[in-house]
Amino acid sequence: MKTKFLWISLFCSILLLSSIRTWADPIDRKGGWNEKDYRTAPITPPMLYIEGNVLSVQFVDALTDLSIQIQDSQGMILYEDVINGERGEVYPISLDGFTPGTYQILLTHKLGWITGEFTIQ
Repeated sequence: MKTKFLWISLFCSILLLSSIRTWADPIDRKGGWNEKDYRTAPITPPMLYIEGNVLSVQFVDALTDLSIQIQDSQGMILYEDVINGERGEVYPISLDGFTPGTYQILLTHKLGWITGEFTIQ
């Protein structure tokens, strides 16, 4: 029974991951994790996607205490949160109320940082 549940979970995760990548636009990322801090297998940084007014942070591997900031072009922080996520989990951030323009997202973790830029039209 456990094996059947694992296969179903794996199938659903793959379906979810492929659907997000199909509908949403990926955000180019800069930065990364410091590999010398790994004590076990390397942990892959989250992926970033935007679709309409929803920015998605997709956890490739499980992470705790991931800090998220969204800043406008003047560096003013418009959104800030600290989240945890399991492998394959997607954390959506509503961008309703954001005016058209260019924004920067910054993800920081004890392993390193990731930054990306996106535009709202």
